[in-house]
Amino acid sequence: GEDSAEDVTGANPGTPVNGVAYTDGHVNRAFRLDGVDDYLDVGALPAVSGAEALTVMAWVRRAHDEFSVGGIVSQWN
Repeated sequence: GEDSAEDVTGANPGTPVNGVAYTDGHVNRAFRLDGVDDYLDVGALPAVSGAEALTVMAWVRRAHDEFSVGGIVSQWN
């Protein structure tokens, strides 16, 4: 839903962490991350656990230094 971290299908809802905000996006609303510590936690996803390949699609608008480093997807065990 708009201004929430709910998955469109309802199968993998996310939890905003450390002050994730919402803003106007390319299509409807978008997440606004501060580039310091904001992220969305979707927990363990059994459907991709142990996958050898994974495709991720994201619209990203970088608002900070073009040489900064940031991740789009990561996993911790």
